[in-house]
Amino acid sequence: MKSVSIKTNIVKICSLLLVISLALSACSGKKEETEEPETTPYEDYADASELLYKGGETGYADEIFSLNYNSQYSLNPYSTGSKTNYELMPLLYEGLFKVNKDFSFERVLCESYVTLDGLKYTFKIKPGIKMHDGEDMNIFDVIYSISLARESERYSARLSSITAIYAENGAVCVELGRVNFGFPVCLDFPIVRDMTGYKDYPAGTGPYHFVQTENYAYLRGFEDYRDYSELPVGRIYLKEYASDELITAFESGLVDLVTSSKSDMHYLEFSGNTESRYRDTTVLHFLGLNPDCKFFKAANHRWLLSTAIDRENLATETINGVPVTIPLNPSAYFYSDELDPHTAPYSQLDEKKIEYLVEDYDKDGLLEYIDEDHSVTEFTLRFVVNKENPAKLETAHKIYASLVDEGFDITLLELDWNGFLDALRKGNYDIYYGEIMLSADFDLTPLFSYGGSANYGIYDKELQSLVSDFNAAVSTDKTGKAHELYSYIADTMPIISMMFEKETIYTHRGIVSGMYPAVHSIYNDLTSWKINLSGRY
Repeated sequence: MKSVSIKTNIVKICSLLLVISLALSACSGKKEETEEPETTPYEDYADASELLYKGGETGYADEIFSLNYNSQYSLNPYSTGSKTNYELMPLLYEGLFKVNKDFSFERVLCESYVTLDGLKYTFKIKPGIKMHDGEDMNIFDVIYSISLARESERYSARLSSITAIYAENGAVCVELGRVNFGFPVCLDFPIVRDMTGYKDYPAGTGPYHFVQTENYAYLRGFEDYRDYSELPVGRIYLKEYASDELITAFESGLVDLVTSSKSDMHYLEFSGNTESRYRDTTVLHFLGLNPDCKFFKAANHRWLLSTAIDRENLATETINGVPVTIPLNPSAYFYSDELDPHTAPYSQLDEKKIEYLVEDYDKDGLLEYIDEDHSVTEFTLRFVVNKENPAKLETAHKIYASLVDEGFDITLLELDWNGFLDALRKGNYDIYYGEIMLSADFDLTPLFSYGGSANYGIYDKELQSLVSDFNAAVSTDKTGKAHELYSYIADTMPIISMMFEKETIYTHRGIVSGMYPAVHSIYNDLTSWKINLSGRY
């Protein structure tokens, strides 16, 4: 275990307190009644650390590494309803693969895999991997976990193409309904022990395991973990603060790492002497367009609307994100800046109005366009948004105000979730504010394929074919197929991509180093972390 100079300090403090206590007892001439110290089944610094809980030599809150936790919810990765708890999962569980910062993948619990056609995969698991119950992981744990993931709300979309899972010759076989040579990037979900999906804390293979005592909960380093000696700290304490208490708890040092996303329903902004890191996501914010809207029949009008979105402003002011004009995160290894030649910078909007013949021809303060009959045509746009998310509602208001200022005749309709979905299904909109979590392979089937879960009226056979070709591409062809797909999307602009969310991760300055969050894990390459609890200011 990497040294964290906590135990030594605590022993010194305990010794000093004992000396003082004995001295006082001797002076009074009375025998001091002592309470039998509470013991734990583990050799660690759990109880002595409480001496520093309210302030110690550092003048700070404590000298233990702590994370927030919600005891009202489980630590089951497939059923927990707590975002706070879900963020702890990479400490407890591992997947067959992990997703890197550039959206590539690498093996974790998978020893090797083979596919000849992108339809049938054979996965060999690593031997000798211990789970928290002390037994080795086996292929039935993997098969069971894939089955759980297919049925879960969080993972089912990415696994929708699976048609069969079974054991064969000591390996796990997965068959798909459509060709996907990049399928392993979708297999980073947690592997749990067979038939334990109903438990609040099923056994996993992660670097820590959960311990609940009478007075507190913590994550203890798993001694059978293959890199146990490289873990940055032996225990991670779990403390519990409601959202309205968490800012104070973090700024006081009672919690050492927190996350924040502006799109969260209960967004929190942390400050003080902190360090911020960012985690890329596949959460895309976009504007959906009604294919039956007469104004949007012309591609140049869709390009104009794309140019009219001040993404840089939105990505900093309302949604912490990465501005994009196509539905592909710029961190992806197959991304290219040349994929969208049509969306001009927001500063060139006036030039594009003239180029696309969308101007205020009758000088009434509203834009008109020249239709196919060369007639000046007025138009009105209905913009619908779900009003229940504050960040998205604020973003929609900014977009609406900007478009009104530019002369668009537009109406903003704020709807509850059911009313919003009803408007999309019935086509009672011209523009809608959309958000979707794509899979890490950027499969756009949900958005653009017939029957896709987020497709509201887009029927383009060529686009569907390009999506299929992109999904089916082997790694050496991925960049080329990405260019074909995303160039076509830029040309036709079926949706207006705006930004991919980023999650902010806050730690106290100087406490954590070597931290490089990945797409689905804050705790990526945890054995590279160094935690310096004596570094608090």
